[in-house]
Amino acid sequence: MIKFVRPKILKYSIYPEFNGTLIPFYTNKHFPKKFRLKRFFILYGKSKYLRANHAHRKCSQIIIPLKGQIKIKIKSKNFSNSFSLNVKKRKALLIPPYNWITIYFKENQDSLLTLCDYKYDKKEYISPYELWDCSLEKNINSISIEHEEIISSDEGLIKWLELLHFKGISIVKNAPTEKKSAFKVLNRISHTRETFFNTPFEVINIPKPNNSAYTAHALRNHMDLPWFELPPGYQFLHCLINASKGGDSSAIDGFAVADYLRKNEKEIFETLVSVPLKFRDKDYTQDSHRSFHAPAISLTKDRDFHDIRFSVATMDALDCHPDVMDKIYKAHHRFGNLLHDDKFQINFRLEPGDIFSFNNRRVLHGRTAFDPSSGHRHLQGYYMDRDEIIGRLNFLKK
Repeated sequence: MIKFVRPKILKYSIYPEFNGTLIPFYTNKHFPKKFRLKRFFILYGKSKYLRANHAHRKCSQIIIPLKGQIKIKIKSKNFSNSFSLNVKKRKALLIPPYNWITIYFKENQDSLLTLCDYKYDKKEYISPYELWDCSLEKNINSISIEHEEIISSDEGLIKWLELLHFKGISIVKNAPTEKKSAFKVLNRISHTRETFFNTPFEVINIPKPNNSAYTAHALRNHMDLPWFELPPGYQFLHCLINASKGGDSSAIDGFAVADYLRKNEKEIFETLVSVPLKFRDKDYTQDSHRSFHAPAISLTKDRDFHDIRFSVATMDALDCHPDVMDKIYKAHHRFGNLLHDDKFQINFRLEPGDIFSFNNRRVLHGRTAFDPSSGHRHLQGYYMDRDEIIGRLNFLKK
């Protein structure tokens, strides 16, 4: 059973003298009895950007301010609070394991010293992301938020941004249904990202389509624009009309599927992490075609999840080394099956005024086929970079 222990303020003394200031620390006085120093590091901050944004499974930390004003937000299963540290307050902060740490620096080059009682181990870090599976479908209201709540208050905007950042998915309800009207709520975050699709792009059945989204066919779960060097971070699909039979939406948490593979099918997971796949733009109206190589699962330096790249429609022929060809075929086939598995996938129907919002590099989306003769279906789509979401959330929560 996990034991949740709250953070604790540690007081220390300062001895100013004419030629400088002395701040001594004694292991038997300032440190907990079980704290045995294994490593330490100095962190220089950057104004308006957060650091840490993770928790530890085993490591306790003591954070000591060196320069400037430092704000630390701590959250755990049964505790949430903020601490303000600077040298003049003569306080350090002890943070036990399983406390979520987010650090904000007021000015550039504000700094702190962190003491750790556990060696550096990538596996010891806990991801900031809240993974989900098919059970979310029964509690879909937990990711829904009213359009008016976002427009009228920063608290509503923060709620929306936190859903997008931590869960990677949200549905905005009761937005206006006029064309381009989603700009109003999106501008509460930041500017949108332009692509060759235009902004907004039209998700509608058309003659001679150059993209499968512009048909009435079913779409397998996928991400948009995987052949980009940097695919859009977030996508917003604004439902204007959905009167046809069929056309129900699906979504799946790619991080949750990757986490399952890491825990249960390690060889397949490592293959998907280490072997790049080739994705290519297959638009027949384009004279030149862009392509990009990237693994299906990308990790951060701490081996947390960073990106999922998956799209059967735009995946090109494998051009990896013959020695790994069989392995990557097997791994990609397994990954594709899990990305459509009922254990992970949620299904729902968009109503006029819904804005389906999601992390394009984490949450894969799809739809069932629909009958255009039975009624009209029209969505408008927008993209936004991931930094805009995180930056706005950091600014509002300072």
